[in-house]
Amino acid sequence: MASHRNTIFGTQISSGASGAGAGHGGGYGGGRQSMAPGFGASTSGQSGAAVKARQISQLHAQLTQLSNNLADTENLLRMTSVQAECMRGLGSWHGGLFMAASKVLGEESVQSVQAQQVVEQQQGAQSGQGGQQR
Repeated sequence: MASHRNTIFGTQISSGASGAGAGHGGGYGGGRQSMAPGFGASTSGQSGAAVKARQISQLHAQLTQLSNNLADTENLLRMTSVQAECMRGLGSWHGGLFMAASKVLGEESVQSVQAQQVVEQQQGAQSGQGGQQR
């Protein structure tokens, strides 16, 4: 079976090894096992501490960035809420303007249709009278 090694907080774990000591924390080796040749327990412990410190530092930086992004998102959400209220007011104004324009244009169109009908009736009456006189 092929051996696959993972490094978790500086501890190397072999998933393909056989025997009671294989794996993390199991068997006779205690909590830490070093599968890399030539490294002693003190060297892997120091490098493990350095890796852990580096990972914690990276997590801290990511957490700071996440916190800043969350604060920015909160501010943007607040501004969006204010803008939504303003858009609601603008919608009301535009609705009122459209209703007023519809009323004005509706009255004008009714008056123009009535005037056009009167003109057509007058023209129809004149053409009817002209045909009777001939």
